[in-house]
Amino acid sequence: MPEVLANLGINFGTGVNAGQFPLVGSGGQGQSFQTIPLSNQNLVLYQLSIRDFNPPYSAQYGYTFPLSPTSVTKEFTALTNIYDVADLVAENGGVQRIVDPYGSTLPSFSLEGTTGWQFHGTDGFAFSGLQSIAAVQSLLTQYAQLNRAQQLANKPLYPLEYYDFFSSEFWQVVPIGPQTVRQTSVRPLLFEYAFKLAAVGPPVGGGNSGSQSQNDDVGNQFDIPGQQGISNLNGNINSFLSGYE
Repeated sequence: MPEVLANLGINFGTGVNAGQFPLVGSGGQGQSFQTIPLSNQNLVLYQLSIRDFNPPYSAQYGYTFPLSPTSVTKEFTALTNIYDVADLVAENGGVQRIVDPYGSTLPSFSLEGTTGWQFHGTDGFAFSGLQSIAAVQSLLTQYAQLNRAQQLANKPLYPLEYYDFFSSEFWQVVPIGPQTVRQTSVRPLLFEYAFKLAAVGPPVGGGNSGSQSQNDDVGNQFDIPGQQGISNLNGNINSFLSGYE
C-alpha cells in the first residue's frame, strides 16, 4: 500500500508523525490507532416535567421517553460581531478586523425519535407506544393551557424542565417552533416526533445548570420519574387517543 500511495505523490518519509509509530496493517511508518475499552456508567434516560411554580416545585405532570431519541441535537449561538475596516498596516492586507464578543446563548435542544408500539420498562410500563405519544402531546398542551391561565391571572408561570441523564443536561425549557408528530406508511403503527426546546435557565428545584455536573441524588432532587406527574397525565390522554381511532 505505501508504494501505491507514493505513486500518488504521498511521501511517508516526511510529516509531523513520520517515523513516530508503526502504521497499522503495513510495514511502513505512520500513526498508530489504539483504544481502551470503556463501559457506560451513565443513566440513559430522557424526561420532561411540568413543575409547580411555588416551592418545593413538585412535579405536576411528568413524562419519560420510553425509547431513547434517535437524534438529540444541542445548539447554542456565539454572539460575536465582526467588523472589517480599513487598516494602514500592509501586513494585514489593508484590512483590520474588529471583534465584538459578548457571550453565548443558552442552548436549544432538538429531539427526534419514536415512542415505539409496545409497553417499555423505561417508563415503568405506564404507557403503550400509542398512549405514550398521546401523553407527551398532552403534556405540551397542558403546559400551554396552564400558563395561559397564569398569564391571564397575572401569576407566575409553571416551569417546564428537560432532563437528559446520559449527557447531564438539566434545564428549564420552553417549546419553540413547530412540534411535530408524524405517521408514515413505512411504519404505520409507529409515531415519530420532532420537538424543539429552548433553555431559559437552570431547573427550579435548585442545583447547577445543564452544563455542569448534578448531585448524585439528582433523581430524588427532581422527584424523578415523577409518578404523580404520570398519574396526572393518565387522566388527559383519552381525548388524544380518540383522535387516532
